[in-house]
Amino acid sequence: MFGDDCNKPCPVNCLDTCTRDDGKCNRCKPNTVGLYCNSTCGAECLPIIGGTQETCDRDGSCTECIVGRYGDGCDKICSTTCKDGCDRTNGRCNSCVDGKSGHICDKNCNSNCTVCNQDDIDICTRCKDGRWVISCNKQCSSNCNGQCDKSDGTCSICKHGWHGNVCQQQCSTNCNDGCDRITGKCRECKLGFIGDNCNVACSVCQNLCKAGNLTCDGCHLGSGQITVKNKDDDMGPVAGGVIGAIFGIVITAIISVTVHCYIIKRNQSSKPVSETRGYRYNNRPTIHTPTTGGDNSTSDDITYDTLQEGSTQQNEEHQYQTLNPDPAYVNLGLQ
Repeated sequence: MFGDDCNKPCPVNCLDTCTRDDGKCNRCKPNTVGLYCNSTCGAECLPIIGGTQETCDRDGSCTECIVGRYGDGCDKICSTTCKDGCDRTNGRCNSCVDGKSGHICDKNCNSNCTVCNQDDIDICTRCKDGRWVISCNKQCSSNCNGQCDKSDGTCSICKHGWHGNVCQQQCSTNCNDGCDRITGKCRECKLGFIGDNCNVACSVCQNLCKAGNLTCDGCHLGSGQITVKNKDDDMGPVAGGVIGAIFGIVITAIISVTVHCYIIKRNQSSKPVSETRGYRYNNRPTIHTPTTGGDNSTSDDITYDTLQEGSTQQNEEHQYQTLNPDPAYVNLGLQ
């Protein structure tokens, strides 16, 4: 109540009391503003329900702005290229719409980007189709069917007939419906071929091969049992003959060396000990001057050197090292 006689009620939006003289509210109810709390917070203020904060203060200043507004009174509008609003104080966009960059998202990303960094138009987070690397200034392989990985250029999908990380390898010419991008295995083979890469040709098949058991639907008349020929692993008769000859030579050489070693070992073990000893004789006759005896006989004295046996520790081969003049043998002449 207010007035001289305190007979006037305070405004309905006053919280608690008002001044006695003029009935101004001391505090307002939530979401009301003004001296008499007879106004509401602006539509630009974000409504706050519950809690300790109010949508706006007594003077109408918003506590929080709705998305797209900024400033003390939320009376300023964020840039239209902002995404998820802007900063309450300076209006900087929280993020930019695709293709835009800058403080208020007023700059275009480089021409190869679809999305770029807000502070650098040449740092792309997503490239246009057919482009890769950080600035999207490199082209994907011409054999990529659309986009490639931005970090390493790996193709997501290859054009028909190509495989590999960057679709740099051709599928087998015998593939009927392209091949797997990673392994290069054919999805289906042309008639007359089987195998992962369709490089195994059916032999004398009349119709197509059955990939499961390497047999044909029908064989040529008179051909008998069919065979399968792998064109990649085929070995001609000349190459087979050369390999066989080399193998035979190696086996023969091994057998010959083994027999030779066995014969040498057997001969050494059966040889008598006396034959292993080495002797050298150096019998040199010493001829003395003939003497005439009283009976007019003549004699020649011949001395034979005696060889003494010596040994060495290394090979135990005996040698004769000392020559002794004794005994002397005398040849007696006939009178």
